[in-house]
Amino acid sequence: MRCRRGRRTAVSPTPMLVSLLFLPLTACAPDDDAGAEPAEPWFVDEARERGLDFTHRSGYVPGALPLLPEIVGGGAALVDVDGDGDLDAYLVQAGWRLDGTNADAPGDTLFVNRGDGHFEPRPQAERGYGMGVAAGDYDGDGDIDLYITNVGANALLSNDGSGHFDDVAGVAGVDDPGWGTAAAFLDLDADGDLDLFLVNYIDWSLAIEKDCHSRGNPTYCAPTTYAAPAMDRLFRNDGDGTFTDVSASAGLAQGRGNGLGLGAADFNDDGLVDLFVANDKTVNRLWLNKGGLRFEDAAAAWGCAVDDHGGAKAGMGVAVADMDDDGDADVLVVNLEGETDSYHRNDGGYFTDATAQAGLTVHGRRHTRFGAVAQDFDNDGWLDIYQANGKVDGDLTAATDPFAEPNLLYRGAAQDSGIRFSPARPRAGTTAPLVHTS
Repeated sequence: MRCRRGRRTAVSPTPMLVSLLFLPLTACAPDDDAGAEPAEPWFVDEARERGLDFTHRSGYVPGALPLLPEIVGGGAALVDVDGDGDLDAYLVQAGWRLDGTNADAPGDTLFVNRGDGHFEPRPQAERGYGMGVAAGDYDGDGDIDLYITNVGANALLSNDGSGHFDDVAGVAGVDDPGWGTAAAFLDLDADGDLDLFLVNYIDWSLAIEKDCHSRGNPTYCAPTTYAAPAMDRLFRNDGDGTFTDVSASAGLAQGRGNGLGLGAADFNDDGLVDLFVANDKTVNRLWLNKGGLRFEDAAAAWGCAVDDHGGAKAGMGVAVADMDDDGDADVLVVNLEGETDSYHRNDGGYFTDATAQAGLTVHGRRHTRFGAVAQDFDNDGWLDIYQANGKVDGDLTAATDPFAEPNLLYRGAAQDSGIRFSPARPRAGTTAPLVHTS
């Protein structure tokens, strides 16, 4: 997840949720090397033409001390909030500087789908310094509710069925005061209602902010600078509109980390939903569901806690899908500039690092990849990958956005070991890759 200073944000995930509207064009041919003939683009950006005109604001003030939350955030959800059968867009805003020096800021925006491919904005009340959003019918009344993660108290938006919301987080018991990033509504105890899993980043406050520099210029600090990994949270749905925090009894206290990404699937095929948490420079967590809302961290045993050299990568976005079409869920984690992606292939009881075999070791290293989604964009039967990118280390005095990077699109194709991804590039004279801070 990623935001930019006072300009339009391109893409933000939670785990991968898109704030631009892309329209598919033609499929592209494989492109295994830089000399291959580029192909036609799959997507063109028509967000503004369709009414999705949104400016994400981080609250950054030129010349002021950079505050770490300013480079994280900007989540979005595509969900049918008004029950008319088409997808609306909910975009999360940060907006105000966390030291209170520019407290007048816009809230989130709900873009209501008119049904003709165009959207109408419905501004929302300011509900905190926003990060991400999760969607689900937690109260079982037939409409989609939203959970907004914030730096500070989170919001639970109860939907009245028409896309109008009331924040009931305090009453429901899910107004966690930490720095929430990713979240998901999931039935983790198989009782028929949706529980809530929350990923937290670091135990941050203004009091522990640091003054960091890169090449002589002020910059944002690395999360490890603060030495304050946070504990994730599990809230059990009590079936009456309220939740109980069962994080400690679930075993989560054993697994603090700098959490950014979240994926869920039944990884070990035992009928229970498991969880994968990507952590930023702390070890990843694979929470295997043991039943009764008890979880065991099996990341080390399954081979997905650290890289092949025993180091923790800067895990950010997560895509969980059956990449190799063998019937079980694999995990793709996208990481910081200078690090490869991490493609964890599920081989039944353990993950194999198949990043190199899948062709994901070279092209992404030049970018900081905050989000990823796996989807068969060209309808050829194999999953493709879209990655949303944006730097974290840039010259804050620059006139242009110092964090902007092109997003990446990979085409998946069959190979003997399962699947291989090749970068798709637009042909000269057609739509250029998006270059934003995603």
